[in-house]
Amino acid sequence: MRALLGAREAGEGPPLLLVHGSAASAEGWGGQLTGLRDRFHVIAVDRRGTGRSPLAPEVGAYSVAEHAQDLADLIVQRGLPTPVVCGSSFGAVITLHLARTRPELVRGVVLAEPPLPPQDRWPKVMEDFLADFRRTLAEADGPAAARLFLRTVVGEEDFESMPPAWRARSEALWPQIRMDVEALAAYPPELGALKGLRVPALMLGGSRSTGFYVFTLERLRMLLPESARLTLDGAGHMMHLDRPEAFNRAVTAFAERFIAPGA
Repeated sequence: MRALLGAREAGEGPPLLLVHGSAASAEGWGGQLTGLRDRFHVIAVDRRGTGRSPLAPEVGAYSVAEHAQDLADLIVQRGLPTPVVCGSSFGAVITLHLARTRPELVRGVVLAEPPLPPQDRWPKVMEDFLADFRRTLAEADGPAAARLFLRTVVGEEDFESMPPAWRARSEALWPQIRMDVEALAAYPPELGALKGLRVPALMLGGSRSTGFYVFTLERLRMLLPESARLTLDGAGHMMHLDRPEAFNRAVTAFAERFIAPGA
């Protein structure tokens, strides 16, 4: 097992593990660390290569499977009693992989718009984006590639409305973005193989998000027998930041299904 991931924690009670997406870190879960601490032991991890979880010197990147193994190691080493795991964007891809490979370790998963295709293979649009992203890295610089990524993922309107300080922090995370983009491009979606996975799942979407996420969430809802889908009104892709109170209510309602009375 590798060393434990760094994390920000708050509260006591049943464990709720939060997994951030790209251009982000555990700091982005502030609204959940504050808003959910009265009901859960909230653990917002820094994924490998971010914040309190630096990469090992010999490692250049981590695959989706390796990120999921990090979560599994954390759960086992800390003796967490089958937490609910909530992932945002690329963090939702990692969370889903954890559920499909180590279902005995999780009580349920919340998947906030995983950037996976609704079919079992990557479409050409992903190949085109990857080519544009790599070209921007080579011909411009890391922050420019980060801007391309953010405009594509959150949409032009949400990108333009990002607070300058938040946008600057996101652009500075371009090495993490590069690793995540390459890891996602190398990941075989194989959503059909999820059919029958009996890990309870809540698929969360934002009403302002692009159709790319809508189709994937619907496919996952159809595949997973113990699943539900909810759209948060007025939220975009970064819904835990856009609408933290609505996001927290949805996660709480889902997680409390698995908590014994009085826990």
